[in-house]
Amino acid sequence: MHDIESIRKQLDRGDFDPADVALNEALLKTPGDEELLALRGNLRHLQRRFQAAVVDFEAALIKQPDEATWHNALGKSLNNLRQPVAAESAFRRSLEIEPGNAEAWHNLAFALRAQGKHYQAADAFSEALQIKPDYVSAWHNAGLVYLAMDDPDQALAAFLKAQTLAADRPRLATHIGVALHNLGRYEDAVATYRKALAGEPEAETQNNLAVSLQELGHGDEALAAYREAARLAPDDQEIQIKIADLLIGMGRPDQAIDIARRCLARVPGQTGALAVAAVAGQEPGCELMDTELLNFDKLIFQAELGVVNHADSAEEFNQALATHVLEHPTLVYEPAGHATRHGSHTGDLLTGEKGPLAIIEKEITAGIGRFLATLDEKKAGFVFAGKPDSWRLTMWAVVMDALGHQLPHIHPAAWLSGVYYVQVPGEINDHDESKAGWIEFGAPPKSMNCRGDHRLKTFRPVAGNYFLFPSYFYHRTIPFESKQKRICIAFDAIPSEKPQD
Repeated sequence: MHDIESIRKQLDRGDFDPADVALNEALLKTPGDEELLALRGNLRHLQRRFQAAVVDFEAALIKQPDEATWHNALGKSLNNLRQPVAAESAFRRSLEIEPGNAEAWHNLAFALRAQGKHYQAADAFSEALQIKPDYVSAWHNAGLVYLAMDDPDQALAAFLKAQTLAADRPRLATHIGVALHNLGRYEDAVATYRKALAGEPEAETQNNLAVSLQELGHGDEALAAYREAARLAPDDQEIQIKIADLLIGMGRPDQAIDIARRCLARVPGQTGALAVAAVAGQEPGCELMDTELLNFDKLIFQAELGVVNHADSAEEFNQALATHVLEHPTLVYEPAGHATRHGSHTGDLLTGEKGPLAIIEKEITAGIGRFLATLDEKKAGFVFAGKPDSWRLTMWAVVMDALGHQLPHIHPAAWLSGVYYVQVPGEINDHDESKAGWIEFGAPPKSMNCRGDHRLKTFRPVAGNYFLFPSYFYHRTIPFESKQKRICIAFDAIPSEKPQD
């Protein structure tokens, strides 16, 4: 029989193939041996066969349920499978058994962060650091959570602490630059990025340098930095889109359209490229690549959500939905990186307990099919060109207070987007000429410095109704005044990731 310690040494050396053979031979002789199963789970994880690793760890834990190390290992594989709720459960079970395990607290924080539970994640990182004050990864990743919480001061402090412990940690200098940028210290951010780039040219750092230079109004330097980032990462379409956006603001929309054409030739239907084409095509001296790109009448689908079969009334359903949203643990006021002002966001509402969102998920999925059936595939070919082979919905809530609004934005990672209205204040009505609280399509962000007049289309939100539209449409919420909250559920249809073994 193979010696378990010798197999462990093979794993430590990275000799995966002989370890695999030895483990399978050992399990043929002693089927169901929990130590061997757990060891094979570790091997499967190292081989990035995460689903197979989960099967082994779960089988081992049936026989030995109080082994904290195995629960922690199970959670890591679940995290890699992007199953953060199940991973959180595994890490919490590990910590029930062994509460002083700093790594398990660190891993729990990762699972919480993936669910948008940033405050809980920060607390978990703090627990890890109380146990192990020199835990470099925990300091670094805590800083990233503070950035997500829009707390750049704490983020910077955490990053600098990590830097004192490991000055050469990959991307740490870049993240220090991000914190400085978010604090409005753009010159310091530029200096930090330049220092990092002197050590190792890296596309992310070069891209961030361009962003800070752009914020300082150094358009030509920003353009040069973006182009260097594109040279370092030639397949990164997002960098190309940023170059195109900057060119629009510099009064060179024709060059922006050229970039959009090249991006669409590589990735038909790409959301960011279509947004560039739609905006640049309305600038002086340019024409739309496709006149149907901004056919708001055809490309915006409005319908009533069919909840009658799921609740006594639409009003009761929306009341239950509003309660679910307002009590959701991921609801955060003005989270960093979002377009919402004077309002709050949740994380993905389809992660974990869905509650009434399960009904919306089902109805919107059916609604997307009905929307596509209304389109002429020849005229709206760019919509169908961007359709993923398979897609899934993500949903989040936006809760707006008085003066609440959203800045113009698109959803670059999505194919189709939409919004369902849960609660609409009475002040948002047809009689207000300012259309306060309405959703508006077409206006690009002020930061793009557009020179032309752009097509606009506004709609009054109605509780119980939803809109579907291509994700490249810029859209915003017009500010409103009310003592009532305006609650909506936004959603994206995004490409499904291929399952991992």
